[in-house]
Amino acid sequence: MDITHVQCCEDDLLQRVADAAPYTRHIHIADIKGKVHHHEIPGEGDIDLRSVLQVLKDANYEHYVSVELHDHADEWERALYQSREYLLEQMQALEA
Repeated sequence: MDITHVQCCEDDLLQRVADAAPYTRHIHIADIKGKVHHHEIPGEGDIDLRSVLQVLKDANYEHYVSVELHDHADEWERALYQSREYLLEQMQALEA
């Protein structure tokens, strides 16, 4: 499941993620602004990724999640670091 595709194509991102979670084994995660399919570094777009992660947690999702940032290949180190830090922060907030 590609979170940015779901955001672009569906009316209710969180409900569609919840619906698909039992059948999903690999998630591509990134951020986007509006419904423009340009991968942004998590936290730099409009997707409520904490809520997406909460839906996955509630669904007991335990499979692969990878960050998809091919639009940031020229700044891959920053993109990698920021993505990791942001997503870890969001996951830790769910544990609190």
